[in-house]
This record gives sequence, C-alpha cells and structure tokens, in this order.
Amino acid sequence: MLTYKEKYKIFREMQHSFYVEDAVNQVNEYFGLNEDDDAKEELDYNDYELYSSLISAKEILADEFEDKKDCNFPDNDIWESVIKDYILIRC
Repeated sequence: MLTYKEKYKIFREMQHSFYVEDAVNQVNEYFGLNEDDDAKEELDYNDYELYSSLISAKEILADEFEDKKDCNFPDNDIWESVIKDYILIRC
C-alpha cells in the first residue's frame, strides 16, 4: 500500500505531464494551429523558429504555468502570459 506522500508524488507527476501536454496545445493555440501538421509548414521562417523554440521548451512552460497557476484567473489567461513572458525573456 502506498503512503500519502507516495500517492501525492504520483499525483503531482501525472499533473505535471498533463501540464506539459497542455503547453503544446497552448502553443498551437497561440499560433492559431490545430492538430493539422500541414498548417505548421505554412508559418513563415521566424514564426516557425519561435514555434519550435516554444515546443522545445514545453517542460519550462509547464513549470512556469504551475508556478503562476491561481484559481482566481482563467488557465488560458495564465498560459498566454507564460508564453508571452517566455518569448520576451528568452527569444
């Protein structure tokens, strides 16, 4: 039987993996993309480079989202802020 701490650790790891997946979805949304891979090819060079950089940073974006998550603000607003901050600071 798992202890409370072990269960909590598993929960946090699963939650983080969902945030990483959500980071990819939010980056796609930021660029107006959906699941269609062909649409990514239509991005101009600079946008594609930025898109690739953000997708590569999905773990960082997820960590930032977790740090900024606040039940008083919609998640989509927080994601948008995280993405814009990453672009401003790192790109």
